[in-house]
Amino acid sequence: MNNLCSGQHKSRLFVGEGNFSFTEAFIQKHDKKAGHDAKSSLAHSITATDLPSCIQCISCLATTMDLLKTDGGKKSEATSSQIDEDPDVLGTNWKTTYPCEDHSPIVKRIENLRKQGVDIVLGVDATTMSTKFEGRKFDRIHWNCPHDGSNMREQTLPPLIEQFFKECSKIQNPGGRVHISIPQPLEKKNLYQGYVYDLSRGPRQAGYALVKKRKLEKDRYPGYQYMQTNSFEKASILDKGIREFVFEKMRMSHS
Repeated sequence: MNNLCSGQHKSRLFVGEGNFSFTEAFIQKHDKKAGHDAKSSLAHSITATDLPSCIQCISCLATTMDLLKTDGGKKSEATSSQIDEDPDVLGTNWKTTYPCEDHSPIVKRIENLRKQGVDIVLGVDATTMSTKFEGRKFDRIHWNCPHDGSNMREQTLPPLIEQFFKECSKIQNPGGRVHISIPQPLEKKNLYQGYVYDLSRGPRQAGYALVKKRKLEKDRYPGYQYMQTNSFEKASILDKGIREFVFEKMRMSHS
């Protein structure tokens, strides 16, 4: 049997990546499994994003990786190809201005992902992302452990999930899938799935149906480290249990 990969992969959008370790782990796992070389790497089909327009560090009060280049008072988005042609588009000495050990791994990871072919886009809000990607369609959209930094008692996450799925519907065709993972400790499974996130209302209203769910364990994506919202602190959430829910956009009935 011929197991060679054609390199024609499904287009994927990763949202809220934080430290981009999931993007890295995802590519490494699937490229190794399928025997991809650099040209056929899954990386070329991935757009990985995060909410901040730049990477900021509370530890050293530094800011880097700003993808918006100021030019005569006007800001224009820098693409991966522009960065390859003009590395200074990200700011003078951007590679050497971050000695902080919190920043260094993330900056290096983003640089390596770009070289592999990943389109890194900062400043992407999951609740308005269709405007950022107007005219584009993604076969798969991934968001791991969505959060806005609030306390779960404030009930801000269900509206967040609802708006996220509305946005997904605008940039996916029927058959497109959304992969969303949430904390699901065994003893609090129904609490997170129902009360904290409410994974039924938002997807249903946007025309999505649940097609599968599975555990997202450490050994599934070695190297993936979940980062707390608005922090460089690594969360122990993977130790407590995460479950991935896969929703598919349904075709509208004309009956």
